[in-house]
Amino acid sequence: MHQNDGDANMVQLYNDAAAAHASVLRQMEEERRTAKPNRETVSDKQLAGQEGSGKGVQSKRNRRSIMSFNDIIIWGWKGVYHQCKEIERVLAPHYRVRLTLHDYMFPHTDPADDGALYILMTPHLCVELPPHYIIWQTEQWGHYMLQVGNRRWANQRNQTDLLDFVEVFEGAVEVWDYSLVHLKNFEPIFKGRDVKFRHVPFSWFPLDPPITEAEKDIDVLFYGWIVDGSRRNKMLDELRFERNVSIHVSNMDAYREDLTKLLRRAKVILNIHAYPAKVLEICRILEAISFGIVVITEPGAEAALDAQWKDKLVFVDGMDQIVQQIEVYRSNSTLRNQVLKAATAHAKAHYSLEAYLADFLQHQRM
Repeated sequence: MHQNDGDANMVQLYNDAAAAHASVLRQMEEERRTAKPNRETVSDKQLAGQEGSGKGVQSKRNRRSIMSFNDIIIWGWKGVYHQCKEIERVLAPHYRVRLTLHDYMFPHTDPADDGALYILMTPHLCVELPPHYIIWQTEQWGHYMLQVGNRRWANQRNQTDLLDFVEVFEGAVEVWDYSLVHLKNFEPIFKGRDVKFRHVPFSWFPLDPPITEAEKDIDVLFYGWIVDGSRRNKMLDELRFERNVSIHVSNMDAYREDLTKLLRRAKVILNIHAYPAKVLEICRILEAISFGIVVITEPGAEAALDAQWKDKLVFVDGMDQIVQQIEVYRSNSTLRNQVLKAATAHAKAHYSLEAYLADFLQHQRM
């Protein structure tokens, strides 16, 4: 089987799973359209057509400078709870900030908030787009998925009003992405288009209260989205049921404070790539390090990034190495502490939102 065939099959699995979730969004969207006045009837003409109709109007609005806003609304899915809390902490001294965490479906925007700047975490879940927004891109984008599989990235709202991700990006005040691989892949697609990109990796964050060793009663944890028949699903089944490796698996079933409690208990996490792009899952990795967890991970697509994390993450290639390193690190607290100390120092030095958003944080409230 050709590589592209494998990529296509993997993309199809995840697209099918997303489509199942999206049916809820489509139903809710249709109910809103029939029960609620159009936004244009309650807003001024300048806002006409700006709620994401899929007809390309997003890119035609006059884009305001980041520094012209005083109010910021963070929209985040409950699965990125800690990242949302950290951006709230960083921005709060400089802006009036409101954080809203949602389940799978985001609520509709309120015209009363049209003067605010929204930061959209997991923006592909949005039912509608506010007039002014920053995309904080959290999804994996490989070359193949950009060209074929993920053109419908922002289209989960309904089946007929399709909104291409290019239009979503063009309508943004800025687009933030955690991966330099992604930014490189975006270059040919957005050449000549008016889109401002910013490299904003996720951040290490301090915990309060600090974690104690006595809390850590889970030797090995995997948490993330597991689709039936996917690579993750097959690898975890082999590890647990054929190789008898004890792994605590959380298939997107712990959120907000429940996720905090789960992560405080873990000694080691296993990071397995979900997509063919194999972009290093830096969001999950930094979250784990912040919780005092050693990360065992497959190598990523960016060799230079892997090199930066050498001796700070435990890189494994193949099932035999995964089994071997799990057994080593689950039982050796001295070795775990050694790796974690190096990982924490690296994360604190190189993954700070204050550094990546330095100009953004020069703002003084009016």
